[in-house]
Amino acid sequence: MAAKPADFFIGVVDFFAIILPGALLSYLALEAATQETVYSMMPALRGTAQGWVAFTLSSYLLGHFASLIGARFLDPLYEKTFMGRWKRAGDRPFELAGERKDKALGTKGTESVTN
Repeated sequence: MAAKPADFFIGVVDFFAIILPGALLSYLALEAATQETVYSMMPALRGTAQGWVAFTLSSYLLGHFASLIGARFLDPLYEKTFMGRWKRAGDRPFELAGERKDKALGTKGTESVTN
């Protein structure tokens, strides 16, 4: 089965939450590595293709790390501000689903799990 261009899909969230911040961090790391005062332990890249492949892979990896770090710090703020407005009171199916989720995950009485 041959791969088609439509099989490789990058959504808007993927682009703005992972690839774009990762590209910015990769660019800043490249600029820091090319300074004469910083000793670089990275191997020398030979050719334009190797440079683009390294930039793409580092953008993807650094973007995931930046997204995880951002989520760690911004999720509590999200739960205190936005989720406080959308709490469902008196919705029995929603409460029952939450109880079953807590029982399955073992999170009863501990921290809240949003998803």
